[in-house]
Amino acid sequence: MSMLNPFATSDAFNLVSLTATINDLAYTPSLIRDLNVFDERGQSSVTAIIEELNETVALLAPKPRNAPGAVVNGDKRVVNTLSIPHIPQRATIMADSVQGVRQFGSEDMAAPIQAAINERLAKMRRQIDYTIEYHRLLALAGNYMDLNGDTKSAYTLLGGSRDSVDFVLGTAGTAIRSKCLDAIAHVEEGLGGAGYSGLHAICSAAFWQKLITHAKVEETFVYSEGAALRAGLTGSFQFGEITWHRYRGTSSAAVTSGKALLFPVGVADMYLTRFAPANYAETVNTIGLPYYAKSRSLEFDKGVEIEAQSNVLNVCTRPTALVELTTSN
Repeated sequence: MSMLNPFATSDAFNLVSLTATINDLAYTPSLIRDLNVFDERGQSSVTAIIEELNETVALLAPKPRNAPGAVVNGDKRVVNTLSIPHIPQRATIMADSVQGVRQFGSEDMAAPIQAAINERLAKMRRQIDYTIEYHRLLALAGNYMDLNGDTKSAYTLLGGSRDSVDFVLGTAGTAIRSKCLDAIAHVEEGLGGAGYSGLHAICSAAFWQKLITHAKVEETFVYSEGAALRAGLTGSFQFGEITWHRYRGTSSAAVTSGKALLFPVGVADMYLTRFAPANYAETVNTIGLPYYAKSRSLEFDKGVEIEAQSNVLNVCTRPTALVELTTSN
């Protein structure tokens, strides 16, 4: 290997190797990703197509025998096209930043630079994962991020409106199970004829605290889950046919204080994550990957510039089945 320019002679710094590296790094833990709700797929185009089939079912009135039957019209199809957001990052690693790691004259000049690149790629991936988590949080609230970085309403795109149920958690006598059934009815109405396998709700800290300390909830767990209550139910629990989760958010990505987001799981093609290819000559018309990385040597080999990117869209295709849970006091 050339001691003067490791980038020109080493395959460790090319698009394929760096992309493989960043895709192999451990991702930042996140609740929505851990729930495995979103269907992740790569595609070769930079737009995602959502096709709506507005299926309607009507009651048929009885008619005299041999009379003509009711006319059944075809279902209306609507095609929506969404551009996939481009999320790039760049960083520069100067040769001076690894000064003193390699003994002068040795042939392993690339080793400390590669270690520095991998460390920076790990940080870039964590930031991309954090961004995707935020986009998925938007999707569970009935929104999506467009190509320009603006938050758009999935209801405006696909129709319908957002339902909300007030759990009135500040009142000790509130029948919480009844409130759960009310919220579930909204979900099922929004799904129409589609089936589901379960229900989850991610809660803000304020909603969670009021929920787990409510008298009707505590009564349920006095005997069966007493230890969990004493521990403060810091993770998740099941109640009223819903699995409840405390969402540990940040200032940038969080459930709105005092609210929770209820959503069904097990519905085909309801939560989509689509990855488009990077905007490099080598990746045109290839199937998109979650992460890409590439590097280039700076002038006079004084360092290396690296870029990492993801091209990803997260959207809920049935936003009418998403229900916002609130508490008025």
